[in-house]
Order: sequence, then structure tokens, then C-alpha cells
Amino acid sequence: MAKVNEAVAVELEKIGLAVINVNIRDLDDESGYIKAIGRKAAAEAINQANIDVAEQEKLGQTGVAARQRDQRVAVASAMADAQVGEAAADRNRASRSPNWTRRP
Repeated sequence: MAKVNEAVAVELEKIGLAVINVNIRDLDDESGYIKAIGRKAAAEAINQANIDVAEQEKLGQTGVAARQRDQRVAVASAMADAQVGEAAADRNRASRSPNWTRRP
């Protein structure tokens, strides 16, 4: 930017003008190299963004699957505990009730 400013300033001074500020809006070359670099950078940015989105979606799906697994394990454990408790209650009831034997 400084070299551009210097080159332009020299030419403008010849006609009595002074450069206060230089803003470069666009660069171009005959071979199209600069535009190609820009397209490459844009493509790389888009590709990386797509990769980042896919990675986050993978993490989200993995997290959902893990939570669903945890839920199934917790439900199965609670049901097993309930069956154990019901069996214990049945045994307890059976031990408290009198043993009646029918005789014909």
C-alpha cells in the first residue's frame, strides 16, 4: 500500500495534487492470478465451513444417541428394580399368610 501511495503521489505532484489517503478497491492482472487466488480462498473457506457444520451435526447426533442410550439403561434398571421389589413383596406376603392345607 505504501508503494502504491508513493507511486501515485509522485505522478499527482506533477500536476499539483497531493495524496491524502489511498484505498485499494480492486486488483486485477492480465493472467487472472489474483482472481484465482481469491476464488481458491473462497472455496477453501466454504469447504471448511461445510466440514465444521458436518462435525457439529455429528457431535449433536452422537450426543442424542448417548442420551437415548442412557435413558433406555435407566428405564431397564428401574424396571428390574421394580420386579425385584414385587418379587420380595410377594415372598413377604406369602410368608405372612397362614398355610392352609385342604383336606378332602
